[in-house]
Amino acid sequence: MLVIGLCGMPSSGKSTVGVMLAQNYNANYYSLSQVLGEILDLLAIERDRESFTKLAMALIGAFGQGVVSRKIVKEVQTLRCEGPPEGQATFWKEQDSILIVVIEAVPLLRTAFPDFKLVAVQATFKERYERAKAAGKIPPHWTP
Repeated sequence: MLVIGLCGMPSSGKSTVGVMLAQNYNANYYSLSQVLGEILDLLAIERDRESFTKLAMALIGAFGQGVVSRKIVKEVQTLRCEGPPEGQATFWKEQDSILIVVIEAVPLLRTAFPDFKLVAVQATFKERYERAKAAGKIPPHWTP
């Protein structure tokens, strides 16, 4: 099983590249923000940048670096060994490759998946600023 981890600065295009690769190669796509979003939904907390950051910091503070990645690793290993859990087939497809957007826990993923490959996604500061501004992630009056 080939596992590709994507890393990069905020708004560098990790999710865009991950979704594109998943569509072009019929692969599964996992992101840390999907996991955090599910937790926010369970707690009925709005999905905004501040909530994602607070939740991530609280989880890392309480359970250590890699806490969210461990959930993804467990899910991927379960799918590889057993197929999808009952009622959770929405993210599962039969193939040999999995794509993960990674911002933490690279050693964990390298240990769990021997064929793990890490790919850096890069964009200029100006490109990242424009993307973040368009997505409403920074105040409009800030300038690069």
